[in-house]
Amino acid sequence: MVDMYLLGDMLDDIKLRNKVLAALTSYVVLDRIQPGAQEISVFWDRTTPNSPLRKWTVDVTIMRFNRKLFQDDIADYPAEFVQLLAVELMQQIPPTGSKAFQAKVRGYVEVEKDV
Repeated sequence: MVDMYLLGDMLDDIKLRNKVLAALTSYVVLDRIQPGAQEISVFWDRTTPNSPLRKWTVDVTIMRFNRKLFQDDIADYPAEFVQLLAVELMQQIPPTGSKAFQAKVRGYVEVEKDV
């Protein structure tokens, strides 16, 4: 299906791209799967920075986020994908206040060793 999307990209066929994205979305939602690092690398290599397939991939990854799998394979993902994923995830997290930050300060302080 991704090859069909990429063909739609080459032909500048919006209708084909939209149909493929709808089919991919159904596939992801019904079968509860997501593209992995290899597939995402192909998407990034073969699409433009403003491609809807890239945005779709980031959103699907967030929807099906598996921390363990992502951490194990993080080096295999395109750097730009990881950056976009981080930005999108940060936008979904409410900012913490200064009290919450101050409560974490103990975690930053190093324990002095007796000499």
